[in-house]
Amino acid sequence: MMNSRVVYTLLVLILSCIIYKVYLIEVNPEEFSVASCSLRIDANPSALFGFVTQTAVLEKLAPWLTRLADADARNVGVGKFYRAFSKLILDEGKIHLMITEYKAGKYLALETEDQFYRQRIEIKTKFYHDLTILSTTVYSRKTSLLFHSTVGQVLRWQVQKHLDKSLKHVSIIYKSLQNELQIYSV
Repeated sequence: MMNSRVVYTLLVLILSCIIYKVYLIEVNPEEFSVASCSLRIDANPSALFGFVTQTAVLEKLAPWLTRLADADARNVGVGKFYRAFSKLILDEGKIHLMITEYKAGKYLALETEDQFYRQRIEIKTKFYHDLTILSTTVYSRKTSLLFHSTVGQVLRWQVQKHLDKSLKHVSIIYKSLQNELQIYSV
């Protein structure tokens, strides 16, 4: 009886050590749990970028972030803060996002301050063959192989599902607004 408890305790201890060692293995976060989507839109790249970087539209581009709002009074640029609630996990959690990279009219990178997923959301526009390509890429900045091989895969699937729909939705809104502006300018 006593031997089985010792063996069981020893097995649990060894298994815990193995899981801990795997957790410590680090990977490049840009190579794991990446969700990306691009769409061609008939639009001026700068105008489209200005549209998608508005707070209300950013929330539509990342629909897993609800109640996205400005957390400061700064203009869009490096250092601007937002707050939101994340719907990626079973319950909603409050998170903060900050713009870490910004190139006016072309590129925006937002990073979350949460410790669980540590998202980086990149939004790019570029002009290609008379159309603008709007791209959104999301990945986790966590470096744990164990995270990316387990929870990260589920989160990636959820984000990809949202991205596919949200880019099309934002494109429809942009085109509708452009049509309305043309009607009123005539």
